[in-house]
Formats: sequence, C-alpha cells, structure tokens
Amino acid sequence: MFLPVFANDATGNDKSTLKNIIDEGYRLYEQELYSDALECYTKESDMEMGNARNSRMLKELLDIMEKPQDNIEKEKTDKRNDIGLDADRKIRLINKILSVMEDVEVICKPDFNLNTLVSMVDSNTSYVSWCINEAFGKNFKTLLNEYRIREASRRLSYSKKYGNMTIQAIYEDLGYKSASNFIKAFKNVIGMTPSMYLKLKNEENME
Repeated sequence: MFLPVFANDATGNDKSTLKNIIDEGYRLYEQELYSDALECYTKESDMEMGNARNSRMLKELLDIMEKPQDNIEKEKTDKRNDIGLDADRKIRLINKILSVMEDVEVICKPDFNLNTLVSMVDSNTSYVSWCINEAFGKNFKTLLNEYRIREASRRLSYSKKYGNMTIQAIYEDLGYKSASNFIKAFKNVIGMTPSMYLKLKNEENME
C-alpha cells in the first residue's frame, strides 16, 4: 500500500484544485468507497492536510484498508441496518406491510406503489424499504409482483369462478398495464408463461 505524502504546497498547486481533491476524497469516504477515497490522497501532487477532519478521515481510511475485506463488508452491513428501528417497531411495521400486501383489492390498483404503501403504514420510504428487504430479502417491486402473480395464478387455476375471463382481463384487473410486463413477471415468479400455466391447469382438471 502506498501512503499519502504530507507536505507544504511547494509544487505551486492551485489552492482551489487542492480543495476539490480533498472534498472529493471526503465524498467518496462518506459513500464507503474507501479505496477510491484513499487514492484521492495519494495523487502525484504533494498535498497539505491542515484540516482536522481530513486528518481524522485519513487515519480511519488507513485503518480500514488494513482490515480483512470480510470485516469491512460486515461493518458496511451493520451500518446499513442501523436505521433507528428497534426490534418491536420493526416487527410492527413488517406486520403492517403484510396486512396491506395481502389486501388484493388494494395492491392491484394500477397506481399502487411504494409511496402508497408508505402512506398506508404511516411510515417513511427508508423504513419501509429496509423492512421489506430485511423480512423478504427483496425490494418493493419484486414483492408486489409476487403478490399480484400469486393472485393471477389462483384465478387461472380457479376456472369455476374465473374461467370466463381472458388472460388479458385478469392481468388488467391485477394492475398490469401491458401483456409484456405481466408475462415477464409471471415467468419470473411461476417459471412459465401464463398461457402455459393455464393449459397445464386445464389438463389437470380434465383428469
């Protein structure tokens, strides 16, 4: 590892350029791009670091770069998970999210989105997104598609009640605006196209 050079600005570097380099390094540091941040302070130009914030940050960078990579990743994960929700609040929020997502009439409205869910559970986007990822290991869009497709497969299987509905009528009723989006989501969740799924279910019913 190479270390940054501390020196007076004897090379005649423009002070504003030096400040830009330092600010860029701090921005990368805040984004946890440690290698890139450290590189900002190891450019060929001699730099002076009279700022206490920069000195502290550089020391932390050097400490981080000495740690095993798996330790760094664990610290990043811990930091991301620390959003200020205790266990009880997290469980309550997840239960609220589940209650909304299990309401087919609500989630199948074409304009239902993350902001709608946030409003319905009386929370904010950060908390809701984090809880969905924590509880289900996926983002909101994927979770919404899974709930909608689960309902689609139920309707395609229940010919007695929905047999008179076309596939188009079903996907439009579930909030999808185009056949391509519905087919893509269906294949991702079920593993086959809606028409193939419907054909298999009809064959099963005939046996």
